Amino acid sequence: MLKQAVGIIIPLTLLGCSSEDLETTNFGSDLYKNNYYLVNASGTEVAFHLANTEVDGDERDASNNKYWVQTLTAGADVVKTKHEHNVAQKVTFYAESRNPAGKSAKVTEKVKTDKDYNVIAWQDSNGAFGINVLRREQSNRSGQFAVRFFALDAQQVIVNGTTMTLARAGISEWYYIDECGQDIVVAGQRLDICQGSYNNSYLLVVGQQGLIAQVNQS
Repeated sequence: MLKQAVGIIIPLTLLGCSSEDLETTNFGSDLYKNNYYLVNASGTEVAFHLANTEVDGDERDASNNKYWVQTLTAGADVVKTKHEHNVAQKVTFYAESRNPAGKSAKVTEKVKTDKDYNVIAWQDSNGAFGINVLRREQSNRSGQFAVRFFALDAQQVIVNGTTMTLARAGISEWYYIDECGQDIVVAGQRLDICQGSYNNSYLLVVGQQGLIAQVNQS
């Protein structure tokens, strides 16, 4: 006698899975999970959202509250969050000012697998609001601080007596300093980064007020 195999189809909604959940089902692999370090350099409270694009690359509405990951007050410490992207490897990063409300910015980036990123929400001296995503990198050198700069405004930075000019939202190359309280001048002020440690690498977020954030890249 022939026996008929009977299959049972269970809707995804009954399993508690959405199509987005299935896009990031990688059977326990961490390859598609990246660490993102959220930096609020805006001077206001900011909500951060992360949304994968669809597999074909079309953007989703990252402002939707279901993509919220963290809210940081002005001056809050950097917060690390882990996010899993899909095979398209494109993530939309969205930041929204909560106090005062109304300002927002987003950027979509193709990320690499198993890498760490800085996600910086910022506001320049004219009130323009933005968000940038930068790979976390290190350039450690024994007995020195390795630093690179992210500028909120177009401005000059002096390192070891050498002047460079950065554009708004510009990122510098690496510099190496010996004296953590003497070797960097921004907006006429000597920056003190001595709360850090020698032999480490730092991203320094700077603006017209001087040093906004010091982010260890380890």
